[in-house]
Amino acid sequence: MSGSSPTYLPNGSGAIFTGTFSVVTYAENILLEYDKVLMDILKKKAEERQTEMRTSASKSGTGWSELAESIEVGYDHDSRSFTYTIAGDEANQRRAMDLEYGNGHLAPTPFLRTTILQQQDKDTDDINNALRGAFQRYL
Repeated sequence: MSGSSPTYLPNGSGAIFTGTFSVVTYAENILLEYDKVLMDILKKKAEERQTEMRTSASKSGTGWSELAESIEVGYDHDSRSFTYTIAGDEANQRRAMDLEYGNGHLAPTPFLRTTILQQQDKDTDDINNALRGAFQRYL
């Protein structure tokens, strides 16, 4: 049984030999590593995205420049989701909502939604390339 790990079982167990093919063990190891590598890549992507969004907001000619350092991007691996928040007090939160969606006195200047949507394809490519690079040794 080349490529496997056979084990002798006494009669009465229903099998004479049982074993796991090496390729199964190999695949299980890749899957275990995949989750850790994916988490690291996505957390790094969240940090990059936060820096990029803060820089872009600080250069905008809108009220977003005042909130640039309050923009926070995080990644939660349990829910497999990114979070985009505005840190600070309730006034910061209200100001961000007014800027993003407008109010009776202020026209909307969407920044968060448009930035996220504009970068979605690039982020997907970056994540796929990072995963491909991390697992190149298995190919």
